[in-house]
Amino acid sequence: MSDKFCWNGSIISPDIAEEMTWEKLNYLRTENYIYQNIRTYKYAPIFLSEHIKIIDSILRDMYGISFAHSSERITSDIGQLLKANHFHNRSNVVTLYAFPNGDYMIEHNQQLYYDNFEIWHKKPDLEIFPCEYLFMGYTTAISKITCKYADKFVEKNGADIAVIENSQGILTNIDDEPLFIVFGNEVITSPLEAGIVNSLMRQLIIEACTQAQLRLFQTPITRDMLKQCDEAFTASPQGIIAIRRWREKSYFNLTPGKLIPYLNTRSNF
Repeated sequence: MSDKFCWNGSIISPDIAEEMTWEKLNYLRTENYIYQNIRTYKYAPIFLSEHIKIIDSILRDMYGISFAHSSERITSDIGQLLKANHFHNRSNVVTLYAFPNGDYMIEHNQQLYYDNFEIWHKKPDLEIFPCEYLFMGYTTAISKITCKYADKFVEKNGADIAVIENSQGILTNIDDEPLFIVFGNEVITSPLEAGIVNSLMRQLIIEACTQAQLRLFQTPITRDMLKQCDEAFTASPQGIIAIRRWREKSYFNLTPGKLIPYLNTRSNF
């Protein structure tokens, strides 16, 4: 960790982090956590209340506790963290980690190319990674590690990103964001009951489909559907990632352009 990070409201520099006790370092490395990648603009988080609701819901489901820190406190921490690291005041992504003992941590994740939601400039190739892991449907340390391993695994086979396939053969998430496929004017994503992460971007895209007068269905996506659909895409804090192809199947990329304007009307840029 080369940048300063925020630990329970205090900005910690790398040299101080190196002096943290073994017990604390081991805790950070081994304890499960809940996380959210939060987009910022001009040092302020966007959709923070929605992100906190997601964290709070997962903590309640998994541990029977709530997230006890206010949005005002987290907003202040994020602003101080970005300024302490001298990041520009345009668009960034920070990651908020919530631990089951009540601790929280915030670190800088990435600087974004664009201020608005946009279609990602690169259209990646997709591959399927069959995997079942604990707490599917929640953004946890386990899901993060699984998604990173899945991406590394498929990269060895010439693909760019991996979609997780659960034990029932349902395609679920790409880096803890949902997979969407398109047949004509119909958009499909797998239902939450299949172990889908109900991310902020999933919620926003579902809203945008309604506004764009696209029919949306929450139906389990399978390999056969991936072979037959017209388009496939996923999401990221930057916006929408249009998928170029899966193996020999190539996709059109029309729907993301219809959704982006509606996503930007919901933001606070």
